[in-house]
This record gives sequence, C-alpha cells and structure tokens, in this order.
Amino acid sequence: MNDISTATIISDDPDFRSRYAEQFQALRFKVKTSEVLDNWELSSQRLSADCYIVDNSAGNFPFKNFTTHLFHTQAVGFLLNIGKLPPRTLRGRYLIFTVEPGQTGIPLDLFIQNSERLLKNYKTQLDLANMLIHDTRSPLNSLVGYLELLLNETFGVLNEGQKNILEKTMDLGDETLDMLEDLGEIFQASPRRILTQKQPFDFMQVLDAVLVHTWIKADKKDIVIKKDVHSDLKKLDGDDYQIQRVLTNLCNNAIKYCPEHSQITVQARAAGEECAEIAVIDNGGGVPEKQLPHLFDKYFRVREKKTPTKGYGLGLYICKIIVRAHKGKIWAENNSAGGLTVKFTIPFAKG
Repeated sequence: MNDISTATIISDDPDFRSRYAEQFQALRFKVKTSEVLDNWELSSQRLSADCYIVDNSAGNFPFKNFTTHLFHTQAVGFLLNIGKLPPRTLRGRYLIFTVEPGQTGIPLDLFIQNSERLLKNYKTQLDLANMLIHDTRSPLNSLVGYLELLLNETFGVLNEGQKNILEKTMDLGDETLDMLEDLGEIFQASPRRILTQKQPFDFMQVLDAVLVHTWIKADKKDIVIKKDVHSDLKKLDGDDYQIQRVLTNLCNNAIKYCPEHSQITVQARAAGEECAEIAVIDNGGGVPEKQLPHLFDKYFRVREKKTPTKGYGLGLYICKIIVRAHKGKIWAENNSAGGLTVKFTIPFAKG
C-alpha cells in the first residue's frame, strides 16, 4: 500500500493524538497532529488532509471554526468524530463517522481500511481524468489550427456557405477547448495548489493581462471592455495569477452573452478598509432572479422558456473556489437597465 493518504489528528490530549496516530500510521497514512485552537488559523498548508480525526469527547470541539477551515480550503475527505454527536447542522454536509470515546475493534478498523481504499481509488481516478484531458486537448488544438488555415483560404478561395460552416465548426472547437480548460482548472484548484504565491499585487497589472487574453474574443463581436479602477486603490493580498483566472473567466462569460457592438465594464474600488470590490458589468440578457443563487454551482445552466439554455460550464464554479480561498465573497445581480453584474471581494495587503 502506497503512502498516498494523509490524516490530521486534532486534540488537546497528547494521549489521544498518540493513540490514533499509531493506528493510522500502521496503515501507512501520513499523520499530522494539531492542538485545538480557539481562533483557528485557516492554513491549508498546515491542516489540509484526506481524513480528520477530531477529539469531541467533552462535546465542545470548535466545529464552527474547523468547518470554516474546510470551507475555505475546499478540503475533500472524511471526518472521524471521536465522542459526542456533532451539531445537527453539520450532518449531511460532511462525510462524518462518529465513534464513542475508547471504542476500538471492528468499527474503527473497518473505517480506516475502507476510507484509505476509497481515497486511493478516488485519487487514481482523478489522475486518469487529468491525463485524458491533457491528451484530448493536443489533437483538438491541431484540429482548430487546420480549420483556421482553411478559413484563411490558405488552400483556395471559399464560397460564403463554406466559410459559414468553417466558422461554426471553429466556434464549436473553441468552446470544447474552453470546457477542457475548465475541467483542467478544476483539478488544479485543489487546496494544496491554490494560493501558493500569496503576496501583495497591483490590480491594474492583473487587469491589463486579462485584457490581453480576451481582446481577440471581444474584437470579434466589436465589444469594448472599459476599465473603471479608482486611482488610489491599494494593493491586494493574494495570488495574482489566480485572480487573473477569475477575471478572465468573468470577462469571457460577459463577452459570450453580450450582444455585438456593446460594452463591458470592469470596476475596482474599496469596499471599506479591509477589502476591494471588483465588478464585471455587462449588458447581456441577465439571469432569472430565482436562478441567481445557483449561478456559481458546478455545471449550472440558465433555463428560460423563450431562449436556448445558457451554459456557464465550470468557469464560475472555479471563480467561487478561488475567491473563497482568498477569504473573499462572490455574487451576481441583475442590472436595472439589463445585463448582469458579477462582483467579488479580495482583501487589501497589510502595511
């Protein structure tokens, strides 16, 4: 059995930590231990694990702070609760296995063995899926390149019907590549890979990089992207590349659903003393009010009776993962004059 799984044991009791560390190490888990902290530091590098063993013998384990940690790191795994039952609000939201203090034997042994096997299978499937995405992207890129050569009339003049078919085929190829890119980003948005370069950064530099990446799509529809950034905006705290991914996703969505010859505005301003509020404003068709809360769900699709179903894919879900990992919020609201505004917050750099 390979050392592929990690376990974090959380208790103020050194005997508890030692006892359960021994059991998990026997099954070749990589074990870390931690004391219970009143103000839990949200550090994915320190606490992220596949399995958490928490000491709730006295019934006072700080589940609220702990699950906030899970919420921000998007941790995936099991929660082995030793002691009293956790709050009802947690049940059904996390994969929790409760064991009475001092209980040993078959139930606990089976949990450890089966969870390790399940985690191994899960990780193997993720690795395989990631390889398939990578292997599919290369020939598809080549196919789109060949279509572009034909469309540019490199091998001869085309009539209008042929050009129309090639343009539609290229659009489908580009959309498929975008979906593969989204899937690849989902695998890279794991708690161990996010926020690896957290440092102060200038938002204007990030926005300029986004405009370079999106100008071709905008130019095809004669869409202007306007910058509205306060001149005194302080530096932000986070991973500038990850925030660039968020803005690129939001701008690409706005371009996709905006009509031709329109305008998209990217705003950035202070939202109090602690954070900045970034907004991407378009004048597309908007989203039905009842569906706004689900806009950032995985595989969300806007459903309307009179118009075709709009697919937002995984892009907005990825945005949610990244923004929450920065301890920010992201939401959307319809504009009174039409269109959609997506906003998110990012903390200012300290000092």
